[in-house]
Amino acid sequence: MNFSPPPFYTPSERPQRKSWKKRIALGVIVFAVIVPSFLLFKVEKTFSLINTRVFGKTFHIEGDNTAHREENRINILLMGLRGETGEDSGDYLTDTIIVLSIKTDQEKAALFSIPRDLYVRIPGYNKMEKINHAYAYGMQTQGDGLRLATLTVQRVSGIEIDHAVAVDFSTFKGLIDAIGGVDIYVPTDFTESSQWGYEFYVPKGMNHMNSETALYYARSRYSTNDFDRARRQQDIITALGKKIMSLGILANPIAINKTLNTVAAGVRTDIDFISMLGLTRYAKIITQGNLERFVFDDSQNGLLESGHAGKSYILTPRAGMEDYREMKKRFIEVFGESL
Repeated sequence: MNFSPPPFYTPSERPQRKSWKKRIALGVIVFAVIVPSFLLFKVEKTFSLINTRVFGKTFHIEGDNTAHREENRINILLMGLRGETGEDSGDYLTDTIIVLSIKTDQEKAALFSIPRDLYVRIPGYNKMEKINHAYAYGMQTQGDGLRLATLTVQRVSGIEIDHAVAVDFSTFKGLIDAIGGVDIYVPTDFTESSQWGYEFYVPKGMNHMNSETALYYARSRYSTNDFDRARRQQDIITALGKKIMSLGILANPIAINKTLNTVAAGVRTDIDFISMLGLTRYAKIITQGNLERFVFDDSQNGLLESGHAGKSYILTPRAGMEDYREMKKRFIEVFGESL
C-alpha cells in the first residue's frame, strides 16, 4: 500500500523554517556580541586619542601637597579654549575656567567659575599673569597645558584637582549639533550688537539653541561682563548634561559613535578609559541632584576687585594680592567641610 504525505506538508518546508530561525538567532548573537565590542573598542580608542600624552606616555596630573584633599569628593577642571590650530598663543587661552566638584556620598555637586582675568603667579615661572595664560604657557613650553593650568587653579582654590578637560570651541559646537541642540532658560532679553558682525538677540524665556546660538550666547561679552558670561556658560554646561542624559546616549550605539567622532579631535584630558567609566555613575548628581553654582566676581559682596597691571585689566582678591584665603574657604566649605 502506498502512503502519500498530507496535502499541507511539503518536505522542504520544515527544514527551511528551522534554517530561518537559525539565521535569526545567529544574527541576534552577532549583534549582541559585535556591536558592544565595537563600541567598547571605539570608546577606549577615543579616550586614548584625547588623553594627554607626553613623550608617548599617559600623563597624569601630579598632586599638590598644599591642596586640600576631601574624602568622597571629586574635582574636575573644565576649560574652554578659543581654538586649537596652534598658529599662535591665543589659540590656547582659556576663555572658560570652571571647577566641577562632586560630593559622591551626599549626591551633591557644585560649579565654580574662575574669571579669566584673575591675576595669579603661574607655578614654575615666578611671574604674575592672568590665569587664562596658564594653559597656553604649558602648551608653549611643555607641549601640555593641563598640568600647568591645574597647578595654577589648585593654588587659587586650595583644593586638589583630580582631573582636567580642555575643549576648543569648534568641538563644543560639534557636540551640541550632535545632540540636536540644547534648551536654555534666558532670564531677560539678551542682545549683543558689537561682537558677531550683526545684532545677536535671544528673547527672554526658554530657548532651544543650535550650536552657533549657544556658542554666541556663551561667549558674548561686550553687552554685559565676564561674570554674567560665566553664569551663562554654567547654564549651557548644565543644559548640555541634561540633554545628554535625556537622550540616553550611552544606550544608543549610533549616538555614541557620532558623539565620540565629534569630541575625539578637539578634547585634551587626563581622564583615562577606566576613570571615565567610574565617573559616569555620577552624571545624575550633576544633572538632577543638588547643584550649587558660584561665580567669583567684583560685586559689592564679591571676593574680587578690579584693577590694572600696566595697561591690562586684571582682577585680584579683595583681601590683597595673592591672598586667596576667602576664595579657598568658598571652595572647601561648599559641602560642609571646614578649613
